[in-house]
Amino acid sequence: MVMFFDAAYAGAHDQIHALLVKRLEWLSNHMKGPYLTGENFTVADAYLFVCLNWSPWIAIDLRQWPMLSAFMKRVAERPRVKEALQAEQLLAFEQDGVFFAPEVYLTAANRTGTPVLP
Repeated sequence: MVMFFDAAYAGAHDQIHALLVKRLEWLSNHMKGPYLTGENFTVADAYLFVCLNWSPWIAIDLRQWPMLSAFMKRVAERPRVKEALQAEQLLAFEQDGVFFAPEVYLTAANRTGTPVLP
Protein backbone atom coordinates (compact mmCIF):
# COMPACT_ATOMS: atom_id res chain seq x y z
CA MET A 1 0.00 0.00 0.00
CA VAL A 2 2.85 2.36 0.69
CA MET A 3 3.66 2.52 -3.04
CA PHE A 4 0.53 4.66 -3.49
CA PHE A 5 2.24 7.40 -1.50
CA ASP A 6 5.44 7.37 -3.57
CA ALA A 7 5.41 9.45 -6.77
CA ALA A 8 7.95 7.08 -8.32
CA TYR A 9 5.16 4.49 -8.62
CA ALA A 10 2.51 6.83 -10.08
CA GLY A 11 2.61 5.08 -13.46
CA ALA A 12 1.92 1.73 -11.84
CA HIS A 13 -0.94 2.72 -9.53
CA ASP A 14 -3.61 0.96 -11.61
CA GLN A 15 -1.70 -2.30 -11.59
CA ILE A 16 -0.86 -1.99 -7.91
CA HIS A 17 -4.51 -1.22 -7.12
CA ALA A 18 -5.65 -4.33 -9.02
CA LEU A 19 -3.13 -6.50 -7.18
CA LEU A 20 -4.11 -5.04 -3.83
CA VAL A 21 -7.81 -5.69 -4.48
CA LYS A 22 -6.95 -9.28 -5.41
CA ARG A 23 -5.00 -9.75 -2.17
CA LEU A 24 -7.72 -8.18 -0.02
CA GLU A 25 -10.26 -10.48 -1.66
CA TRP A 26 -8.07 -13.48 -0.84
CA LEU A 27 -7.55 -12.30 2.73
CA SER A 28 -11.25 -11.73 3.27
CA ASN A 29 -12.08 -15.19 1.96
CA HIS A 30 -9.46 -16.93 4.12
CA MET A 31 -10.03 -15.32 7.53
CA LYS A 32 -11.74 -17.97 9.61
CA GLY A 33 -11.97 -16.17 12.94
CA PRO A 34 -12.06 -12.67 14.33
CA TYR A 35 -8.31 -12.28 13.79
CA LEU A 36 -5.73 -13.38 11.23
CA THR A 37 -4.69 -16.53 13.03
CA GLY A 38 -8.09 -17.34 14.52
CA GLU A 39 -9.35 -16.37 17.95
CA ASN A 40 -6.25 -14.63 19.33
CA PHE A 41 -5.08 -11.09 18.59
CA THR A 42 -1.42 -11.01 17.47
CA VAL A 43 1.12 -8.47 16.28
CA ALA A 44 0.12 -9.42 12.72
CA ASP A 45 -3.40 -8.14 13.45
CA ALA A 46 -2.01 -4.85 14.74
CA TYR A 47 0.03 -4.44 11.56
CA LEU A 48 -2.93 -5.34 9.34
CA PHE A 49 -5.02 -2.74 11.19
CA VAL A 50 -2.41 -0.08 10.39
CA CYS A 51 -2.18 -1.10 6.72
CA LEU A 52 -5.96 -1.30 6.25
CA ASN A 53 -6.26 2.10 7.90
CA TRP A 54 -4.54 3.54 4.79
CA SER A 55 -7.31 2.27 2.52
CA PRO A 56 -9.44 5.45 2.42
CA TRP A 57 -6.39 7.45 1.31
CA ILE A 58 -5.77 5.17 -1.66
CA ALA A 59 -9.36 4.75 -2.88
CA ILE A 60 -9.96 1.30 -1.41
CA ASP A 61 -13.43 0.87 0.05
CA LEU A 62 -13.28 -1.92 2.62
CA ARG A 63 -17.08 -2.14 2.76
CA GLN A 64 -16.87 -4.49 -0.22
CA TRP A 65 -15.23 -6.98 2.16
CA PRO A 66 -17.48 -7.26 5.23
CA MET A 67 -14.95 -9.51 6.99
CA LEU A 68 -12.25 -6.83 6.75
CA SER A 69 -14.62 -4.03 7.76
CA ALA A 70 -15.64 -6.05 10.81
CA PHE A 71 -11.98 -6.71 11.57
CA MET A 72 -11.24 -2.95 11.54
CA LYS A 73 -14.16 -2.22 13.85
CA ARG A 74 -13.23 -5.08 16.20
CA VAL A 75 -9.58 -3.98 16.48
CA ALA A 76 -10.54 -0.30 16.87
CA GLU A 77 -12.65 -1.26 19.90
CA ARG A 78 -9.78 -2.93 21.74
CA PRO A 79 -8.91 -0.89 24.87
CA ARG A 80 -5.16 -0.74 24.16
CA VAL A 81 -5.76 0.24 20.55
CA LYS A 82 -8.01 3.06 21.75
CA GLU A 83 -5.27 4.16 24.15
CA ALA A 84 -2.68 4.14 21.36
CA LEU A 85 -4.93 6.11 19.00
CA GLN A 86 -5.56 8.71 21.70
CA ALA A 87 -1.87 8.93 22.59
CA GLU A 88 -1.05 9.55 18.92
CA GLN A 89 -3.93 12.03 18.66
CA LEU A 90 -5.43 10.10 15.78
CA LEU A 91 -9.04 10.97 15.12
CA ALA A 92 -11.77 8.80 13.64
CA PHE A 93 -13.04 10.36 10.43
CA GLU A 94 -15.63 7.96 9.09
CA GLN A 95 -19.12 7.46 10.48
CA ASP A 96 -18.31 3.98 11.67
CA GLY A 97 -15.22 5.33 13.46
CA VAL A 98 -12.75 2.79 12.14
CA PHE A 99 -10.34 4.91 10.11
CA PHE A 100 -7.95 7.24 11.89
CA ALA A 101 -5.64 10.11 10.96
CA PRO A 102 -4.05 13.21 12.50
CA GLU A 103 -6.35 16.24 12.46
CA VAL A 104 -3.99 18.22 10.23
CA TYR A 105 -4.09 15.42 7.64
CA LEU A 106 -7.88 15.33 7.72
CA THR A 107 -8.01 19.07 7.17
CA ALA A 108 -5.50 18.94 4.32
CA ALA A 109 -7.47 16.13 2.66
CA ASN A 110 -10.75 18.09 3.00
CA ARG A 111 -12.39 15.30 4.98
CA THR A 112 -15.80 16.50 6.04
CA GLY A 113 -17.64 15.91 9.26
CA THR A 114 -16.54 16.19 12.82
CA PRO A 115 -13.65 13.92 13.76
CA VAL A 116 -14.08 12.15 17.08
CA LEU A 117 -11.55 10.74 19.47
CA PRO A 118 -11.73 6.96 19.74
